[in-house]
Amino acid sequence: MTEQNKPSGPASNGVPSLGKATPDTAGVRWQRRKRQLLQGVVVTFVLISAWIGVLVAMQVASSSGYNFRAETQHILEQMRNGKFEEVYQAASPRLHQAMIADRFLELASDINQTLGAFRQLLAIKLVESISGPGGDTRRVRATIEFDNGKTSASFSYHWHDQTWKLLQLGIDLPPDLARAVISRSETRAARKEAPKEIYDLAERILEFDRDGKIEKIWRDSSATFQQSIDRETFLKIQAERKRVLGRYLRILDTLKSSRNSSRTQASITWIVQYEKAKAKVSLSFIKMTDVWKLTYYKVVIPPLRFEPLSAEPPPP
Repeated sequence: MTEQNKPSGPASNGVPSLGKATPDTAGVRWQRRKRQLLQGVVVTFVLISAWIGVLVAMQVASSSGYNFRAETQHILEQMRNGKFEEVYQAASPRLHQAMIADRFLELASDINQTLGAFRQLLAIKLVESISGPGGDTRRVRATIEFDNGKTSASFSYHWHDQTWKLLQLGIDLPPDLARAVISRSETRAARKEAPKEIYDLAERILEFDRDGKIEKIWRDSSATFQQSIDRETFLKIQAERKRVLGRYLRILDTLKSSRNSSRTQASITWIVQYEKAKAKVSLSFIKMTDVWKLTYYKVVIPPLRFEPLSAEPPPP
């Protein structure tokens, strides 16, 4: 075979050798590569679009078109209607950590007592947006009209469980009302004794305890009380207390009796005689929709007492 008649590849049937691309195979590979690149670009675009959507949903309140008017209006209406406990329960866990329920209820009650009933939300404006380790927070300033005048207020909200929850509120006291507000000492002096219905309700709780109706005490208590101690734990504590002190017998003395100026909270502390010992019993209540609910119940068990050993030997 002459040099001119040798086949161009290792086979004489026209099959190209491996490792060498022909124009046809190179084109196929390029088309496949383009499709892969295009798919990658599409996937990346979709992911970026989805992430932008999440950010927009999270940061919607930062735009000038969202100022928490609906949330603020709802809170003010609940406070006007005396639903302080509902406002507290729906608030951010960070507010719960910063302020106990009883303190929040007292402050909210004082707002109603001082400013009167909420009338309308006149204006509201977003003034601060913060994103940090503690989560996203927003703060608004509002102008509010109450029965006793107009004032400004600050409301902060925290993004938690896919919703905005109350984090903090502060209502400025109008100058004319500030001059009329009594001092702290006068406020304490203005507090009066708990009404008779509180005495009756507190004594009825002791009787329920004596008669083994512990679950009824927990079931009839406020939501704040039930959140602070679950049913099973409450039953165990009361059972242990009854084992140590025995059954309730009678009330010996009143150490403390008070109610707030707005007549929505009251408390009483007694010295109580049980079968085996005396104990100090403290109970607190809050008035929700004209019904008194238990918010605090504590029985202080006296410490064990040991008689000292006599230094003299016993007589023969």
